[in-house]
Amino acid sequence: MKKLLAISLGFFIYSFAFAQEEEEHNVKVANKTLSDEHATPTCDKLMNVFEEGYMAGRVRYYFMNTNHLPHNESYFANAIGGALAYHTAVYKGFSAGLSGVFVYNIGSTEFHDSLISRNEVELFDLVHHNNKNDLDRLEELYLAYEWKNNKIKVGKQDITTPMVNMQDTRMKPYVFKGVWGNFQLSKNTKLDAGWFTQASPRSTVHWYNIDQAIGIYGQGFNTNGLESDYQGNINSKGLGIVGLSNEFHNLKSQIWLFHINNILNLYFAQFDYETQIKNHTLVLGWQSLYENAHHNGGTSDLSHTYYNPNQQAFLNSVRVGLKGQNNMISFNTTHIANTGRYIFPREFGREQFYTTLPRGRVEGLGGAAQMVIRFDADKIKTEKFTGYAALGRTLTPNHFNYNLNKYQASDFDQLVASLKFKPRKGEQGLSLTALYIIQSSYHLADVKDLEVHQNFHQINLIANIKF
Repeated sequence: MKKLLAISLGFFIYSFAFAQEEEEHNVKVANKTLSDEHATPTCDKLMNVFEEGYMAGRVRYYFMNTNHLPHNESYFANAIGGALAYHTAVYKGFSAGLSGVFVYNIGSTEFHDSLISRNEVELFDLVHHNNKNDLDRLEELYLAYEWKNNKIKVGKQDITTPMVNMQDTRMKPYVFKGVWGNFQLSKNTKLDAGWFTQASPRSTVHWYNIDQAIGIYGQGFNTNGLESDYQGNINSKGLGIVGLSNEFHNLKSQIWLFHINNILNLYFAQFDYETQIKNHTLVLGWQSLYENAHHNGGTSDLSHTYYNPNQQAFLNSVRVGLKGQNNMISFNTTHIANTGRYIFPREFGREQFYTTLPRGRVEGLGGAAQMVIRFDADKIKTEKFTGYAALGRTLTPNHFNYNLNKYQASDFDQLVASLKFKPRKGEQGLSLTALYIIQSSYHLADVKDLEVHQNFHQINLIANIKF
């Protein structure tokens, strides 16, 4: 036991010197659980299931500093924590796993209800701002059965889809409780399907029923201009997801249905195509989304409903890029029709459109457009460095047009730059990233209360050590 404590302490101390990648900028979600990064052993005897299992872990340090320029207010936070996971060996297709996470606030701005932004709070407990110590959470506890290339998991777990995902970009990811299956229908075709009854959103420490989780991150305004009041007033039996993906030559396609019982249906399709042009690769992508209410959008009382049944959302996102041997430049655009607001619970993950950038959601908007020019580098001088830079502009309806603007967002520009360092191959569990974000809204000079929220620059330094 003393040896284990000494090793753990060593990892904590070592983590202060390094930072880990901020995954939030990835359009293709690539998050993995700790156990996914290890080969799962098998055993022939039931008594060896636990003995031949394995443990995995992570130590993480996160520094964030946000400066709100108009009011000259600055916030900062230092968070350190870790995660520990255990996975049994596989016996006749069956296995089990569990993981937990803990976080400590080792120095931050004093948090209060009148904070201009909550970015720093999200490193700890978004529901209870003053909670600095009781920040542990049981994240995974599941039973799995696998055969051939198929797998079913029942219990608490994370999932990866374009709309519902773990998005491990703070100290805790999004996790869900239910059943989730991955089925290999053919060599190039895969089916994912599941049903979930509970969720534990990122930056929280508790588990909530699906309908109780919606609204924890803020509720914005109803289409009639009154403040939304749907948290605790809507009813849903759960979240259902079905996805079909296929690869055919140079074309990758995926089609998804996200069904929140009694609240909404969201249909999403994505097609990515690559073709060689001399020494470069032409990259083309198209995403399309349609959304409408299920039944009455949450409750028959429109003043408390989540999704107004009189609205529907149409969204299209397009990418055109040119890829070299170690880099790619892309031009991306997303357009939302003015038929209604595209809304989806932020408590369940982060949208993954081609224009998605850190701190720049389009959720809550209708009649809006977003454009992003992005440069990705897989190798900067040496294989140890990777990074990207992106410049984006988002055009929104008037911030008082509540019919199409749930959170009173205004037009804003974004500049995002990220540099990641990974040491030599012998230390694959170690990496560091610096992420810098500038967001500027130029149409809010007459609305001071809104201006400060959308004008800031932010520094992120994240450290991860995986073992």
